[in-house]
Amino acid sequence: MKMKKRILAGILTLVMVICLLPVTAMAENGNVARIGTEEYATLKAAVQAAKTDDEIVLLTDSTGVSIQLDETRSRLTINLNDHAIDGDNTGRCIYVYATRMKAEDQRVLTVKNGTLKNGSGVGSAINCLCDLVVENCQIEGNQGTAVALASTTGTAEVK
Repeated sequence: MKMKKRILAGILTLVMVICLLPVTAMAENGNVARIGTEEYATLKAAVQAAKTDDEIVLLTDSTGVSIQLDETRSRLTINLNDHAIDGDNTGRCIYVYATRMKAEDQRVLTVKNGTLKNGSGVGSAINCLCDLVVENCQIEGNQGTAVALASTTGTAEVK
């Protein structure tokens, strides 16, 4: 009977170790975001690599980021993937500045599926100089105005 328990315990231990390997491997690479299959060490690096209509997916929580929307990336989505962008009470979670080449150019940032927290200042969670879509997000612990649209033509949509 003792031998059967030991064998069973050994098998269960082996199964647990095998099941945890993919999670451990993913955590060890240290990457914060991905676009498609390409992973990036920081959210800032992913933003800099992004092109129009790309979706940046967070792989873990991240700190705040500045984003420039221009002719190379005029529409961008940040899928928080149930993670958070943390302003660490020292700055904004997301700051977007946009250049508009012509009146018909459209600059759009979509942020979805996560939390924006601990931002500070005007637009502590999101300060946006473009059109903004916020979908399925929590905004918490921010100091100051949570969302600011600093554009005379920008629109905001909250879903």
